[in-house]
Amino acid sequence: MNIFAPIFRAMLRNKLSVGMMLVEISVTTAIVLVASTIIRYHKGRADIPSGIDEDHLINVKIESYGSAYTDDVVLANSWETDLQELNQIPGVIAATQIAPLPLQGGGSSSMRKPSGAGDERLVRTPNYYADWRFLQGLGLELESGRAFNPGDYLPPGVQDPPEGFQRNVIVTRALADTFFPGESALGKQISQGGDGGTPSTIVGIVKYMHTPYDEGKSGMEYRSVFTPYRYASASRTSYLVRVKPDAYSTVFNELESRLQKTNPDRIIHVSDFAETVKFGRMQNLIMVNSLSVLLFLLLFVMGLGLLGLTSFRVTGKVRQWGTLRAVGASKGQTVAYVLTENLLIVLMGLMLGSVLAYVLNGKMLAMNGGTHLSLALLGWGWGLVLLLALVASLWPALRAGRISPIQAIRM
Repeated sequence: MNIFAPIFRAMLRNKLSVGMMLVEISVTTAIVLVASTIIRYHKGRADIPSGIDEDHLINVKIESYGSAYTDDVVLANSWETDLQELNQIPGVIAATQIAPLPLQGGGSSSMRKPSGAGDERLVRTPNYYADWRFLQGLGLELESGRAFNPGDYLPPGVQDPPEGFQRNVIVTRALADTFFPGESALGKQISQGGDGGTPSTIVGIVKYMHTPYDEGKSGMEYRSVFTPYRYASASRTSYLVRVKPDAYSTVFNELESRLQKTNPDRIIHVSDFAETVKFGRMQNLIMVNSLSVLLFLLLFVMGLGLLGLTSFRVTGKVRQWGTLRAVGASKGQTVAYVLTENLLIVLMGLMLGSVLAYVLNGKMLAMNGGTHLSLALLGWGWGLVLLLALVASLWPALRAGRISPIQAIRM
């Protein structure tokens, strides 16, 4: 039985109901596809590897009190005593002090350029102030050059460097390649924008590190600068403690008591570094979760709408189904007729929705960046809508198949 000709004639006779289904499917398809690109973008952002051994880090926050801690020398000695104590705990790979915390989302940044270059070479870079243990403490790989040593730091309380003191920095490979493509950056100098201050000499290059910053819009997330400086105070001092995987729980439970032993006059907070990471990626996680819930609700409403419209159309054509059965159509052929009619409408809606999605996706990419609507994502969206449409159409189609010629005569 050739069912396509009568299906198209029936669709032309029922323009309103068919049009309603087309609008519902096309708009839903466009929203599903565009939202899926946003979900993929934010999930990809949250999954970018950091280069840091974040799974084995413990965050320790210190709040000291007492007049003695207003003295920079006393405070610096307290920090060093803490770090020595932490690094002696069995199971600790390295404890370090760094500010701001990596992966917290944002922090400190500045404009830098190769020393002597014009301001057109300025790029924005995240800044980290760290002690000489930070590479091992974060699990970063030093690709070339050297780590910091105590000689790279000014004495506590000294603001102006003595004559001949060399300011050194460690940079990531991405920043080294940005400033000095095709050549070694070791020994080269960089400075900040404006007057730039005293140039800093690159003494080490970290192979890779990513830190979430401004959703990647400026491209600075991979080009960090580490400066040998202790950026902390009595009211906000943080240590990161990197531990061996099998010692995590033991060390976590021991940290507070070990630090209280060295100095009880302060408040100590010990937490999983994962909490900091989660906060830094919160915007991405919120977008992924909220849009996933929105898509579920949207598809659920679309399914109910298709179910209602198909049921309405089946109920309004009882005489047609009975006539089909009377002229020899089987129950299965009647069901196939209803499903095929809905499938054709859904396919037209999918095509219209896909065109709309491509237009919207292009505008979003031009304004905010994001992820292109790929063929794979398009296929996924089509498959999901088709499956949902099939499920929503099945019960009304089965009901149409159960209508007998006698029922049609009685109508």
